[in-house]
Amino acid sequence: MDIRALGPQDLTLLLGLYTQLHPQDLPLPGDAEVQAVWTEALAHPGLRYFGGFVDGVLVSTCHIAIVPNLTRGCRLRTC
Repeated sequence: MDIRALGPQDLTLLLGLYTQLHPQDLPLPGDAEVQAVWTEALAHPGLRYFGGFVDGVLVSTCHIAIVPNLTRGCRLRTC
């Protein structure tokens, strides 16, 4: 399995995987709105999306959200 950050070019693959995971989900809005949401998510400084690929096929994803922390002395991470 190859794991890498997802980018703008991966939207179609990601939507295909989500369709398999959530077949009863609400229909998506138009392409322009979906693309705008993906572009905004990728540009957000606290969000990262990763995908696991087997033979070039996206088979898993991981979404990481880094949020400002008011505990542990306001550190983003602890050692």
